[in-house]
Amino acid sequence: MALKVLIVEDSQAALESLEEFLREICGFEVFTASAGEKALELLKAERPAVVLLNLYLGPEDMSGLRILREAKAGDPEIVVYVMTGFDKESIRQKALAQGADDYWLKPLDLDKIQSILLKVAGELAKKGRA
Repeated sequence: MALKVLIVEDSQAALESLEEFLREICGFEVFTASAGEKALELLKAERPAVVLLNLYLGPEDMSGLRILREAKAGDPEIVVYVMTGFDKESIRQKALAQGADDYWLKPLDLDKIQSILLKVAGELAKKGRA
């Protein structure tokens, strides 16, 4: 069973690049959302094991922190990696305090992401969840 990953990213270019990498290179089952409401719908409908979550989804959209809280409330075991261009310790601490498993700064290192997610996939497979 392929690891189910939800990518929440408002930049279409970044979203497509990450989606293609995770699907084609890593072999994961990938779902995408460029807005908060769609992300919340996919969390409920697809029940991904991992979320790659951009914190800032635009001035008219909900906060990535709200999505993080709702993801963890709906499934405390979900793995959420926050992705952001904001290198502020206060934001990092807030995300980690609200349940983020890690805080990644952009630009992302795809080789590092692949390594981390393959390890997570192995751990989740041992638990019977991928």
